[in-house]
Amino acid sequence: MTETKPLYNPPTVVGIFMHQARRFGDKKLSMAKKGGAWETKTWRQALESLPSGVMGLFALGFEKGDTIGIAGRTRVEWSEADMTILAAGGVTVGLYPSASLWEMTHVVSHSGLQICFVEDEALLDKLLAVRAKTGLPKKMVAMHLGIMGAYAESIDKLVENFQELRPTVQVSVPQIFDRIYNRVRQMLDSGSPLKRRIFQWAVDVGRKTAPYRHQNQSLPFFQALKHAVAHRLVFSKIHNVFGGRVKYLTALITLNESELKIFAGRENLAQIEPAALTDHQKVRQAVSEHVQAVNSRLAPYEQIKRFIILPRDFSEEAGELTPTLKIRRREIIKRYGDKIESLYGE
Repeated sequence: MTETKPLYNPPTVVGIFMHQARRFGDKKLSMAKKGGAWETKTWRQALESLPSGVMGLFALGFEKGDTIGIAGRTRVEWSEADMTILAAGGVTVGLYPSASLWEMTHVVSHSGLQICFVEDEALLDKLLAVRAKTGLPKKMVAMHLGIMGAYAESIDKLVENFQELRPTVQVSVPQIFDRIYNRVRQMLDSGSPLKRRIFQWAVDVGRKTAPYRHQNQSLPFFQALKHAVAHRLVFSKIHNVFGGRVKYLTALITLNESELKIFAGRENLAQIEPAALTDHQKVRQAVSEHVQAVNSRLAPYEQIKRFIILPRDFSEEAGELTPTLKIRRREIIKRYGDKIESLYGE
């Protein structure tokens, strides 16, 4: 049996990070706000700063396999501390800032915490109280490692940060979306009855539109008209709250020519040219069913929401593939940019 070579070496979270850092080099990895201005960090900078953090842990008496805590809110330093711990061979233990003294004492004592990164003085005081009872953690370090991920400054500044960064993807816990929804509801409650009725009407239109979007089907004429009006009056304003560029997962799909010929013969479509077949209703339906089958095994945020079938496969001759058959993304975007943009259109 042939042994499969792992894609990443080592095949771990740290291995993936190192692989991507060498791959992307001087491309931007993250952004974080410092002193009122957004600062960027490259993959190369993040990789080069990692060894100093690891050596710092060993200087504190760390031994491979030790548990190390991170007491802080979701912030850039949390992620970098976590990567440093993993790279050193440690085990990360998260401590919620809102945890009671009893809860924190329980976690620290049961995990045998040796070292802990601490966000601020309030948490430092709480951990000092824990150490007075348990003798742990033995060492505490202020979190000032740098940047490892683009995070909002705080929940209160989410909307402001959205407007500044205009993200194309937002990753968040459900609580954040609940807060945004509640904020919209509060704004409506203070508005006129007419605005509330328009908003509720738009929500109903969106719910009726969603099944068509999920199945990559065109909207019926009147539903498309309603959705266009709802977008103009309501959805566009909510979209702009997120910076106007938050997108969903889409796909450019190419079909295997030999498999397409087999399908055409089975469906009595052999007389149609291969390029024209990709627009045929039966072909689109078969592809849509396959996409739905794949989506059924994925989380909602991983699912393909909309797609376009291209008239031919990518090729090296057309400049879309490298000699090793890797996709030339810039060429694809340049050639099919209008189609990609149409996937995010209304």
